[in-house]
Amino acid sequence: MNATTPSLPPNLVYSHDGDSGFRRKGAGRGFAYYDKKGKLVKDPEIKQRLQALAIPPAYQEVWFCENPQGHLQATGIDERGRKQYRYHPDWTAWRDRQKFDSLLPFAKTLPKIRNAVRAHLDCDSLSKDSVIAAVVRLLDKTALRIGNEVYQQENGTTGLTTLKSRHVETHDGYLQLNFRAKGGERREFELYLPTIASVVEKLDDLPGQRLFQYRHADDETLHPITSTDINEWLKEVSNLDISAKDFRTWRASQLTLSHLLQHEPAKNKAETIKQENSALKATSLELGHRPPVCRKHYVHPMILEAHREGALQDYLSPKRRLNGLSTAENKLLSFLTKIA
Repeated sequence: MNATTPSLPPNLVYSHDGDSGFRRKGAGRGFAYYDKKGKLVKDPEIKQRLQALAIPPAYQEVWFCENPQGHLQATGIDERGRKQYRYHPDWTAWRDRQKFDSLLPFAKTLPKIRNAVRAHLDCDSLSKDSVIAAVVRLLDKTALRIGNEVYQQENGTTGLTTLKSRHVETHDGYLQLNFRAKGGERREFELYLPTIASVVEKLDDLPGQRLFQYRHADDETLHPITSTDINEWLKEVSNLDISAKDFRTWRASQLTLSHLLQHEPAKNKAETIKQENSALKATSLELGHRPPVCRKHYVHPMILEAHREGALQDYLSPKRRLNGLSTAENKLLSFLTKIA
């Protein structure tokens, strides 16, 4: 296993679509499957496994893993020419747990990131570090998706780094954002951030539609800030393997915990479910996605489990406080520390 090979749960093996595997060909109203030697697959168990992966009929160049315990089970090219992946469910669940495990170190380094933002933020400079600091400040305040050029070109939707000047207005220290995000969701914000508003006003005077650009120190040429720039900066400042997405996971978990703590302990299962659904709905509205997505991908599962057990308060320590985090964030830090 080399540096690019992911670590795996013990029941799975690493797999890659460069390995030998099964292929499919149209046959009547369905597909026939062939092994690496081109022989028709007749084994009913193998056929059932391949069919259960539910690869859309329109996908081309479909590859299926020979090993049912391979972490990557299939790949294919969709109608828009994009490569799509099907992973083993155990790999997906394990990867999600790993993602939530990173929340505690993220919480501990968040004040350090905020201090670095303050240090680099300069209204009079459009250096790379200064503009990145402005983007990270907005990321911290809004938990917006970071965005990338490919997704904007393919889907016409916008993230933080791909905002254009027309998406932003400033007045009296306020910043107004209005744009179409992933899934076609219209996102609107009004934030009182005088320093960021001043930076944005200067950025707005630069040529081109792209909002977040910086002047190269050597030749004064303009370069866009990308999601890669943001993620590399976060890793450098924190000395951790974190990314912009961690801000969304952090915010979703913090909001859900805060909403649940507003309620008295539920008296029965129905009330527990009602409180949980209400919290997830409120969180998903703020983050701009649906409650099932919020539950599955963004909220730490132990928060919901502790709520169902009526034990949320047991995980909170009133004495634990980290400077640089809000009261609500410190409650989440306390929770994460207790379950670690």
